[in-house]
Amino acid sequence: MTVETVDLDALSDVALKVLNSNKEDAEFGEAKEFRKYDRSKELMEQLLDGVLSKKACTTVKNHIKKIEESIGTALGEKGTNNHVYFTLEEIHLIYDALLGMNTKYHANIPQKFTMSEAYVWLLTNLKGGTGKTTASVYLAIALALYSFQRPRILVVDTDPQGQVHEYFDGRVINQDTTPTLGQVVSGFAVAPKGMDHLEWLKTSVVRKSHVANIDYIPALPSDTRLERFLNKKYFSPETEYDCLKLLNEKVIAPLKSSYDIILIDSPPHNNLSVQSGIYCADGIIIPAATKPMDSEPTLAYVKELAHKVNILKEELDYPGVKAVRALPGMFNERRVSAKTVKRRYSKVFQEMLLPEIIEREGYLNASQQFRTMFDYSTNDDAGTPQRSHIINDWNSVAEQLLRYMERYDDLKVGEE
Repeated sequence: MTVETVDLDALSDVALKVLNSNKEDAEFGEAKEFRKYDRSKELMEQLLDGVLSKKACTTVKNHIKKIEESIGTALGEKGTNNHVYFTLEEIHLIYDALLGMNTKYHANIPQKFTMSEAYVWLLTNLKGGTGKTTASVYLAIALALYSFQRPRILVVDTDPQGQVHEYFDGRVINQDTTPTLGQVVSGFAVAPKGMDHLEWLKTSVVRKSHVANIDYIPALPSDTRLERFLNKKYFSPETEYDCLKLLNEKVIAPLKSSYDIILIDSPPHNNLSVQSGIYCADGIIIPAATKPMDSEPTLAYVKELAHKVNILKEELDYPGVKAVRALPGMFNERRVSAKTVKRRYSKVFQEMLLPEIIEREGYLNASQQFRTMFDYSTNDDAGTPQRSHIINDWNSVAEQLLRYMERYDDLKVGEE
């Protein structure tokens, strides 16, 4: 009896036909919408320190009317409860305008977080399942929303699984007409003749997320070609170390002046895409799950990172990593093993250890829809009372990183 084999070529042809069946549509499906903000409960409470007297509220409303008159359009919309709700973009517009007005509550208006040049963080860990993409997305949104300080954030996805796009947009996109990170770095996608490279990046490669001050560059399954492209150059008879600079030269460096923070989400591999990300990075964040099976490879990865950095220093003009942070995740204080693992991380990273992210069931329901707890207005909307706790966890991390970046930028500007 002859055992038949599967005709993978034929199977591949069918798969490609399905993929190509929607080529006429650049995108289809519904783009995600971010939550809205209650004028009274959220905007006014911050501006008026929680003292919502009728006179003070009327003053704020009058200031918003002046802003509406200056831009020629009404802001907000009434909900079924007769409250007025603003989009995050409208909230930012209002705060920016109020900073230029003479108000008694000026001290309560959130100041903008700005950097002289974007600080680049690489989120990386060789161990899969440590929550790199979850950390990238939650951290990006936490930084974007923290105290309404409005930093401009770019998330760059180097993981061909492409889940960053699922969180920030979610529509099915045409892989032929959407330039991805891998296509740009490998030269498969280039700016049209006559168009400046930076202009092309901003208009065709960078995408708007559903959060007003977060943009992102997607990766898709086809981006596995990037690693093949880098391997071909790096493992040639004469090693082309310069290929590790391409991500920075073609994408990160040109965009640094347009953002305050850039987060690079890396794949769970020890490959050249990760090493390219290290070359771009000012700082490295290691998502470190507090489970015994994760701690050994996570700690071993620190040595591998040191080795990669040393190669970049020796072969290229890389100055070194300015900061390393470990982010202990999936922490359950009821598990003795989790406490033990966290103590191990503390011994290694000491002051570089960020506040832990508690393991909570609330993540599961949201992640199944590629949403975060920040997407919901209330615990009831999220379907879990854990929403507030999850947001507080990430806000603690965001606060530490923002304060560090502020100090770093002050020192950098002072030296210049």
